[in-house]
Amino acid sequence: MEFVANLFRSFCNLLASGIALLIGIAALASALDLPADSPGWKKDGPLGALVVLAAAAFCAFMARGLYRQGNGRSSWIASAYLFGLAGMALLAVVVIWAMRHY
Repeated sequence: MEFVANLFRSFCNLLASGIALLIGIAALASALDLPADSPGWKKDGPLGALVVLAAAAFCAFMARGLYRQGNGRSSWIASAYLFGLAGMALLAVVVIWAMRHY
């Protein structure tokens, strides 16, 4: 049962970190006035390299956090907060997208 609980917590953390990473890339593209359908940040150049480097650093940070995470009550609370914040951020992005397109 502990294995299933740890697997669920890891899934929630990875989902939250992935959503946060996507929101960060979208915010960076928005701050640089790139159109949403433009692959400008993917092209060769300093911005593309910066995005890839930031994504790699963020993934490494989350992997380190998951590795050090214990089974105590505080880690469950932290996971719940992280998952809740990521869910609210995802809903906010969906609402903003819907308001712009409908």
